[in-house]
Amino acid sequence: MKRSKLTAKSLAHILSRLNNTQRALWCGALSFEDRCKASLNSLQPARLSASRGILVDYHTAISPSTQAEERRTFNWMEIETLGHSIFRNGIEKLKCSAYLFQEFQDLLAREIESLNPDCVILDITCLTKVHALAAAAFFATTEKTFDVFLAYSIPENYGFVSNAIGEPAAWRDILIAPLADTAMLFNEASGRGIIMPGHEADRLIIALGEIEPAAGVIVIAEAKRRPDLRQVTEGKNGKTIKQLSRVRGGRWKKSVVGLADFDGLSAIIEEEVLLAQAHEAPVIIFPYGPKSLLFAAAWQLTKDYPDASWFVYPIPVAYDADYSSGVEETLWMQI
Repeated sequence: MKRSKLTAKSLAHILSRLNNTQRALWCGALSFEDRCKASLNSLQPARLSASRGILVDYHTAISPSTQAEERRTFNWMEIETLGHSIFRNGIEKLKCSAYLFQEFQDLLAREIESLNPDCVILDITCLTKVHALAAAAFFATTEKTFDVFLAYSIPENYGFVSNAIGEPAAWRDILIAPLADTAMLFNEASGRGIIMPGHEADRLIIALGEIEPAAGVIVIAEAKRRPDLRQVTEGKNGKTIKQLSRVRGGRWKKSVVGLADFDGLSAIIEEEVLLAQAHEAPVIIFPYGPKSLLFAAAWQLTKDYPDASWFVYPIPVAYDADYSSGVEETLWMQI
């Protein structure tokens, strides 16, 4: 089995490496969610002296807006305080369009060129999923002279868990885009799909209505300490999963993968790439699950199949201010 070059690491390992850096860059995203500051809270007790922090500041619609803005302001105040103790050059908010793939890659490129870091820490927790994919593709195609660490924080609870029957989300657009500039969309009839379902069933339904691969795999994420999250995912997407895995003549299979089981995910992706290559067909990812897995999938697809790897992403009209609460744990990874 092919081993992934994305590996889970302990916080102790990350801290030991960071203590020997001269020019460390941290990048995260400001959010109304508590977990947007979790990785900094983990780093602060070690009294690190990193060079620079940047915080992507999105302007997306959130409902209710007043409540969300109050939480964003509070989180920024806490992050700014943490920034004074961690970053020698402070922390800066940078505006960035939430769903422009190339814009976020350009932002990363500018910051890395300016600082010439020996270490980059990317907190993917509250990046938009489009930007998490963009970052994965960026690091997969960038010749690195620096270490890259990732942080992903799991919330204590999602609003969808306590509100199992919610109002359907509304969507304002659907992105169908390549992970790499070289990708072409050809022979779609033989395309392979990698579905990573989340807690919004209609997102997957809408995406499949736009483009449905002939066959593929449904990757269900599993958090050891939170089996209820998997249950919600399977419950919300049950009809679609059943239709794909049973009605479609067995052309779709289901796999359960841990949030940090990158070797297991790597083997799944490798198989899908080989099947697609045999028919000169694309691999299309539906990235709606946890960002640790979708980042790993996008990174490997960009490396292994840049000529025909695509993603489909419906853009919501607005986010729910009660999307998540608290912080369960922070996963650390290294490329």
